[in-house]
Amino acid sequence: MDRHAAPNLNRRLLFYSLFLAYICAGIISVLPGASLLLLAENTHVPLAIAGSSFTLSALGFVIGVLIAGVLSLKLNSKYMLMGGLGLMSVAGALIPGTHSFSILLVAQFIKGAGFGLIDVSINTIATLAFHDTLGETLNNVHSSYGIGALVGPLLLSLSLQVLNEAFWAYFVGAVVGCVVIFLLLRQTVPSLPTKNEKQQQHQPLLYRSLFRQPLLWLMVLQIALYVGAELGFGNWIVTAVSQSARYSSAGC
Repeated sequence: MDRHAAPNLNRRLLFYSLFLAYICAGIISVLPGASLLLLAENTHVPLAIAGSSFTLSALGFVIGVLIAGVLSLKLNSKYMLMGGLGLMSVAGALIPGTHSFSILLVAQFIKGAGFGLIDVSINTIATLAFHDTLGETLNNVHSSYGIGALVGPLLLSLSLQVLNEAFWAYFVGAVVGCVVIFLLLRQTVPSLPTKNEKQQQHQPLLYRSLFRQPLLWLMVLQIALYVGAELGFGNWIVTAVSQSARYSSAGC
């Protein structure tokens, strides 16, 4: 019993860590859309121009995914997840407090890059650590993003009504991210198997043949359109809903 207790405990702790990681991503990802009116007011730009920060966030996500793909064979996904959480936590601290539109754009890019690292690393970790229950695990873990996206605007509303400040909603998301980083520090996370010398020699030829496949580029286009719609239109939908609610920075 004792021999099986430690691995099972580690698996449960890892699952809860991934669950909380996506909650952090959900909270911090949705808050800029919900608080865009306040961000535009803080940075002294029109709402339409402030919305361009969503484009930087989507671009950062793409860059983060590309970086994660390159590093996945050289670095344990645990450290990529910790890095992504760190980037999102930093962005969560910068976005609500800045009065510079340039810093807002940089923070949104950092947030997107962190989200890209989190997304790839969580899926990689789940595939390696929960291969026997992969479908169930991925469904449960991905549902936690929806929980975070639901909780984020509620935290913002509470923060505005009670404290007259949007910062505390972002702060909660950043704290969740830091908690997950702390949980991951001492956990054992499986890594991708290293390639032998023969596989490394054939890797360039494999890449060339893959990039010549029209189906691959069609998949890339579909994913790019999906990411653009999810991260772009999704934020604007939240902004439109927040406008209809007619809240002010004073929490009225």
